Amino acid sequence: VEEECVAYSTNISTTGQSDPLVFHTPCTPSVKITATGSSYGNFSVLYVAPRMPGGWALLGELNKMVPMSGQRVTSIAASGTSVTLTLAGTAGERVAMTWLNAGQTSPTTVVCAIASSSNTTTLLLPAGHCASA
Repeated sequence: VEEECVAYSTNISTTGQSDPLVFHTPCTPSVKITATGSSYGNFSVLYVAPRMPGGWALLGELNKMVPMSGQRVTSIAASGTSVTLTLAGTAGERVAMTWLNAGQTSPTTVVCAIASSSNTTTLLLPAGHCASA
């Protein structure tokens, strides 16, 4: 069965510490996915990302509580099996975007610098190429 999505979770504490990602498989509409237990001050967060044509999935900024935000990703343009993202931020800011390639269990991360001229940069995935906009 081809997976339609990637489900992943992490345990986060109120101190900002987080555990490594846990990938839940398979991720299909008929499979129930649950995150691990929680306690006061610690909780689990479950994320789901769709598989793109070609089988890869965009996970986003894993160092953020909300890994995919409309304030960071201002446009998404799909073409065949690739996607071009426009990333916004402060001039010189470094943005780490993560994705999971088809058939892999470890995600890939690329760090792009936000251009000073436009406060944006573009990222081509799954190639992982950054370019100033």
